[in-house]
Amino acid sequence: MLQWPQPKDITGLRGFLGLTGYYRRFVKSYGEIAAPLTKLLQKNAFKWDEEATLAFESLKTAMTTIPVLALPDWSLPFMIETDASGSGLGAVLSQNDHPIAFFSQKLSPRAQSKSIYERELMVVVLSVQKWRHYLLGRRFTIVSDQKALKFLLEQREVQPQFQKWLTKLLGYDFEIIYQPGLQNKAADALSRVEHPLELNTMSTSGIVDMEIVTKEVEKDEELQQIAQQLQVNPPPEGKYSLVNGKLLYKGLVVLSKSSSLIPSLLHTFHDSIFGGHSGFLRTYKRMSGELYWKGMKTGVKNYVEQCEICQRNKYEATKSAGVLQPLPIPDRILEDWTMDFIEGLPKAGGMNVIMVVVDRLSKYAYFITLKHPFSAKQVAAKFIDKIVRRHDIPKCFCNEQPSKWNQFIPWAELWYNTTFHASTRTTPFQAVYGRPPPPLISYGEKKTPNNEVEVLLKERDLAINALKENLTIAQNRMKKLADTKRRELKFKVGDEVFLKLRPYHQRSLAKKRAEKLAPN
Repeated sequence: MLQWPQPKDITGLRGFLGLTGYYRRFVKSYGEIAAPLTKLLQKNAFKWDEEATLAFESLKTAMTTIPVLALPDWSLPFMIETDASGSGLGAVLSQNDHPIAFFSQKLSPRAQSKSIYERELMVVVLSVQKWRHYLLGRRFTIVSDQKALKFLLEQREVQPQFQKWLTKLLGYDFEIIYQPGLQNKAADALSRVEHPLELNTMSTSGIVDMEIVTKEVEKDEELQQIAQQLQVNPPPEGKYSLVNGKLLYKGLVVLSKSSSLIPSLLHTFHDSIFGGHSGFLRTYKRMSGELYWKGMKTGVKNYVEQCEICQRNKYEATKSAGVLQPLPIPDRILEDWTMDFIEGLPKAGGMNVIMVVVDRLSKYAYFITLKHPFSAKQVAAKFIDKIVRRHDIPKCFCNEQPSKWNQFIPWAELWYNTTFHASTRTTPFQAVYGRPPPPLISYGEKKTPNNEVEVLLKERDLAINALKENLTIAQNRMKKLADTKRRELKFKVGDEVFLKLRPYHQRSLAKKRAEKLAPN
């Protein structure tokens, strides 16, 4: 009620006076207060002035204060009077014809196309939901000028478009009474409240001021030399021309390269609703078709690249920043280790984490089981206790319970260390111990003469050198492949940069899990 818009014609004024007049018996001196408004209802007398505004505001205040709006009496039954027009919905919650609350809502274009029956049903449901705290758990009456609604709850078959509205009335105890529209003035007036249209303004650069362009061109020495040359000896097929005293470039307006209009033009062609934050090429093509200044292409490119909105929101179509930076190859085996953890495994034998420790030179690995959660002290103890552990090869092994994966860890570790590695061109076992791993098949007893020890040590040194060469080749190959999809960026100390924290949609604060070694 307090937001009721000021009437703009007699029709709007009649609706407002119809509602307030319906409750005039609760407003002291109603006729005196409303007199300036009732005068405007006369023929050709509608002229809104300060006196009408004062009366209009006074009536709105009176309608929203005691004794017009009363507090609910929980010993009395509630009644809802509803009405739906072609543009809005209206309802009044009352007790003994004394209003408790008002409801009014504008209809969307889609809702306006619905049938009158569905609009009347809509206002019933919406008003009941709005005053749910008054109505739930007690019987109330709904008054409507749509006679068909009286038999709403008695219908055996209900059309699908009405079923969704009816389900929202389940749990309420009410009856619907038909009342002609002429007797339902309050709800009828609320359903016809004028809702003013919203006008959204948008600022953008207007037409280029040619006076400013001319003055700036006259101050530009380089452009003045071109203009003077055109006046003395114009070339037959030159790019520049003089038309009515204005310098043109291929028929386009020429601006000074230091023109004060360039920032606003860049904003218009790139940042505004017309520019749509297009990329460099589209922005440049659009601008170059309408005007020109020396260095225009570079200026547009720099402006687009430095656009903060584009940097924050646009999808990166360029290669990922930063080229691959391989770690230096170690000089000795068992000196430089890498460590990682495989988590999220099903618990087996009380363990659900694998700590993988790999020598960076030989690629020899240890698979160590842990229980989550684990501490740094436990990891350190496991590393010291298990890192030098060796296993012999079994002659036979069978297991019918593969879910106990922790029993297979030693064999998985042995399989990895005795398998050929592509980057080192040998097995991790042979790289560490300087000899092939124990054979899977026994060939009987073998003798190992002492003079073979020196040969094995020399072969081991040769193997380490071969490891370094093969790792260098593998690193170069991986770097070359990775850099084809990346680009090198150079920054100076103190440069301000944007850091993209998540290249994917982050649904939670948990770190995204790598699925490579995760269980199915």
